[in-house]
Amino acid sequence: MLDLLMNKNLIFGLFGGLGLFLFGMKIMSEGLQKIAGNRIRKILAALTNNRFIGMLVGLAVTAIIQSSSATTVMVVGFVNAGLMSLVQSIGVVLGANVGTTVTAQLIAFKITKYALPAIGLGAGLKLFSKNKKWVYIGEIILGFGMLFFGLSVMKGAFDPVKGSEAFKAIFLTVGNNHLIGVLIGALLTIVVQSSSATIGITLALATSGLLSFEASVALILGENIGTTITANLAAIGTNLAARRTALAHFLFNFIGTAYLLILFPYYMEFITYITAPLVGGAADFVVQTPEQAAAIGAAIGDKPYIARYIANTHTMFNIVNVIVFLPLVGLLAKAATRIIPGVDEEVDFHLKYLDNRVLNTPPIALGQARAETQRMAEVTLKNFDRTLQFFREGDLKRVQKLQEREDLIDLMQKEITDFLVALSQKSVSQETSREIASLMHMVNDI
Repeated sequence: MLDLLMNKNLIFGLFGGLGLFLFGMKIMSEGLQKIAGNRIRKILAALTNNRFIGMLVGLAVTAIIQSSSATTVMVVGFVNAGLMSLVQSIGVVLGANVGTTVTAQLIAFKITKYALPAIGLGAGLKLFSKNKKWVYIGEIILGFGMLFFGLSVMKGAFDPVKGSEAFKAIFLTVGNNHLIGVLIGALLTIVVQSSSATIGITLALATSGLLSFEASVALILGENIGTTITANLAAIGTNLAARRTALAHFLFNFIGTAYLLILFPYYMEFITYITAPLVGGAADFVVQTPEQAAAIGAAIGDKPYIARYIANTHTMFNIVNVIVFLPLVGLLAKAATRIIPGVDEEVDFHLKYLDNRVLNTPPIALGQARAETQRMAEVTLKNFDRTLQFFREGDLKRVQKLQEREDLIDLMQKEITDFLVALSQKSVSQETSREIASLMHMVNDI
């Protein structure tokens, strides 16, 4: 067993494949954001107190940026800035949970064989195209190809352990004890900080014949809990509403996992019922007892469509959760408020819109910088008017207030400039780069 764990091909293949997978996800996400540009801001502008629209907004944004963690961290930042209410944010995060399942559905299609051609085509477009739009499309295709190539490398890395009885015994234990599977899935996602990556590992294990369908479902449920930790970590140091948003995200994934564990056999039957007609294959790898699992053994991996079952499990978990919790958004907000009680103190002198949490989503970050610059201009004009009033009246009591406002303007100039410099170092489009330079000039002129 130890020899297998220390196998050079296993270690190199797993870490190298995971690295390619994560880097591919990043490149694809950046390409999608550059193509989408202002559309992301327009989608977020559609936000109202209607929880259904909020859910659709979360779904759309996550489908574009390919990361529910990034969306929820961004939402935490918006709530912290006072741009979004707690109830609005819960609707968006519910939608983000569904949007992130798009990645798993794409992975589950048998298109790994096109990974290398996609890398070649994507790299060609990115390196040699003169048209910026085709460069961004090249980034998307390149990221897509690297993602799938990384997945195939991970799957190949598990070949040395296929015949190991010790490994089979471990994964059989996970299949028989669903709570252990949930715990492993959650811990793995916390470590990797990407539910898409851990779902990729789960798919690689399952299609290699090492993981039963039952064990895969348990891991998927755990991965949905693990992905909420990112938003909760991002909420440290934010205001009460932002911390409640992150807690609400954890609550509905945790509660959803709890009731699906209770209904586990029925849930698996439901997934089999909706998936079997689509893939044209019966789920004879679906195990209900240890005896069945032992009888099937490594033959699980011979079913090429197990990936579709796992992807549908992930999607349906989040869709069922949305159906259950969307009417209960108000109750969820009250529960989060009850668990994290208190009232935020109003602070007059602080940055309202800027939040480093949104830097990984350049189109949104640019919109935040623009809003803060506009606010800086309004504060400056007001202070200028009050300075003229002071000259006319000569009231020395006004001096302290004017100095406080002046200090705020200086702070805003420094913080907005630092934010824009950090944003310019991200992978941004040419148009975004020009807007960043323009905003820097405006801030210094103000």
